[in-house]
Amino acid sequence: MFRHLAFYESSDTFGGLRRELLEWTHSYNEHWLLERHNFLSPSQARRELMQSKQVA
Repeated sequence: MFRHLAFYESSDTFGGLRRELLEWTHSYNEHWLLERHNFLSPSQARRELMQSKQVA
């Protein structure tokens, strides 16, 4: 995770760093496709898991 934050603008305040971390987390959960989730984003995999538990 820290490798990816190096590409963001550096922030000189704690609030700015917190905002950048939240933006990175949102981007990761919504857009990154992970092989271990059959190339779904973490949020898509979570939704499918929750739906399958409701059906069962």
